[in-house]
Amino acid sequence: MVTSTFLRLLSGLLSRDLLIHLIRFSSPYRGRRSSLVGRSPSPSFDISVQHAPVHQTPQVRVMPQPTLVPVNPPAPANYVITEEDKANMGKNAMPSIPFQNQDAFEASIGFRKLGYGSLELNNLVDNYDYMCRDVIRLVRDCKFTDIEEIWFKFWSGAYGVNHNTLLALCSLERVQEHIIEVDLALYQTCVDILIPNVLLSQLTPGMTQACRTFAKNIDVYLRKALQNGKISDAFIKKKIQAIKYMQQGMKRYTSLNHLAHAARGVLMKGEQVGQMHQDYQKVDINAVHQQAGWICGCDSVMVHHVNNAFKDNLQRMSSMEVWAEWLESIVDQVLAKYHDKPASVVANVGKQFLLNWSFYTSMIIRDLTLRSAMSFGSFTLIRLLADDYMYYLIESKIAKAGKQQLITVIRQEKDWPLSTTAQEYIVPANDE
Repeated sequence: MVTSTFLRLLSGLLSRDLLIHLIRFSSPYRGRRSSLVGRSPSPSFDISVQHAPVHQTPQVRVMPQPTLVPVNPPAPANYVITEEDKANMGKNAMPSIPFQNQDAFEASIGFRKLGYGSLELNNLVDNYDYMCRDVIRLVRDCKFTDIEEIWFKFWSGAYGVNHNTLLALCSLERVQEHIIEVDLALYQTCVDILIPNVLLSQLTPGMTQACRTFAKNIDVYLRKALQNGKISDAFIKKKIQAIKYMQQGMKRYTSLNHLAHAARGVLMKGEQVGQMHQDYQKVDINAVHQQAGWICGCDSVMVHHVNNAFKDNLQRMSSMEVWAEWLESIVDQVLAKYHDKPASVVANVGKQFLLNWSFYTSMIIRDLTLRSAMSFGSFTLIRLLADDYMYYLIESKIAKAGKQQLITVIRQEKDWPLSTTAQEYIVPANDE
């Protein structure tokens, strides 16, 4: 009442514009709108005065803030695997894994106690091999969910091997070792089929998503089948540990392939590559080698050779295939004199090279950062790709030297040989 009377008196004395200004200035919410934004859902107000005759009371209207409706993230696209995807798969066949020292094993006391002979053992070995080849067939057809059914049949005794015989033979350590060896060959073959070339295979989004989903769920399929077949917990742990090598490999290789796809897009753009070459010309490679060489102890001749080759590839705007061959040639040169050495020696040399390579590339990226290089983003992408591909190449060399499956190279010592009990990392106590 008082406010209405006061406004009526003012309307007769003041102009309309001045009256509006006074009302807005005296508002308790003046100046608070900006402080509320982004902090809480408190309402903000808009005060407006309706245009009215001088002798009418101006109407003050409070405008509530519109109700915020949460926006759900878009659902992931349902990717489809095309016939072209299947045509681009690898043609690898699973190698045959013979049962090592079978005669000696059959003569062992543990085997003879079971009351079985060569017929039952050979039947298990052969049928397990057939089952693995059926899995390979499903992988080629991208029928990943059907693999669970095959495993259910085998471990429940519906795949040509009596269930009681299966349980008895799989209780022996030597049989378990053979099955794990076959498993690793199966998983490596699956990876080689789905990603025949980690750098140059152009996986479609649908194929990439299918590979990742397959790798994510495959251990669940296996565990359910083994538990349904009443397999011992110790053997289940071994088999799950083995399949995790494939899961880790699939995850890393699909990520590497994704990086390669992004980098290929950069390398195909002449303007971007030209800017990279222009920026790289300004890098003080002598200063980089002075700092990095003191820590890494690398040969300066090789450093300058790699540096010049990198600049030449940029200048020529080389394709992804040329870049891949160049990276492979560096690894071949580094490990050339260790080709006949044990895998442990190759691994040590390879690991040291990766550390040196990473340090040098980080110093170059640092130099580009300090110079505010326009192509910094492109260099970062190429550096990530080169680092990961070098990692993969060293893995391949170690696997070849050790005559082992590639997916098993990256492992913790606690995981190999495949253990029957869970183990944890042991952190040494500080000696005081």
